[in-house]
Amino acid sequence: MMFRAIFSKKINKGYQQAVVLMLFTCSLLGMSVTRADEGMTDHIGALEQGQLLEDFPKFADNYTEYQPSSSELAAVEKLNRAIAAGTKLSMDVYLGTWCHDSQREVPKLLKLYANSNVVINMVGLDRQKTDPQNLAKQAGVEFTPTIIVKVNEHVLGRIIERPQQSLAEDIWAIYQASL
Repeated sequence: MMFRAIFSKKINKGYQQAVVLMLFTCSLLGMSVTRADEGMTDHIGALEQGQLLEDFPKFADNYTEYQPSSSELAAVEKLNRAIAAGTKLSMDVYLGTWCHDSQREVPKLLKLYANSNVVINMVGLDRQKTDPQNLAKQAGVEFTPTIIVKVNEHVLGRIIERPQQSLAEDIWAIYQASL
């Protein structure tokens, strides 16, 4: 009986370590991790637009359904004209594939800037708002999505969870305020 209890403890501990190692390895590689306790898949780490829209149907549906307003399209066009040659406008987007705010806002952002020179870098976070490379912690991310607008790697501002007016108009306002 005592031997069985010790043996079971060793197997359980070894199993737990293997599971933790597997999850850590998956997150380092920027892979999706299925959470059996909730039946959901989370992506943790660097994330490309194609992968987001292919692997997460809610994001794809919202991307397809979103139709930018004329004022949003005008704000995107103003930004495209204002960006000087040699200037790199980028956005670091910290999102949760499990987060309803991310599911609502990130597809809009991707569609708005699909035909622009804006570079969008996405990082999937776990439910504690962390990622394997600690990028979210370094950027001071507390909520998802957090969109950090940068010019030549200099931070101009951020949009947290939802814009005040619209994503395009808020990003234009952030850019204008930096001039």
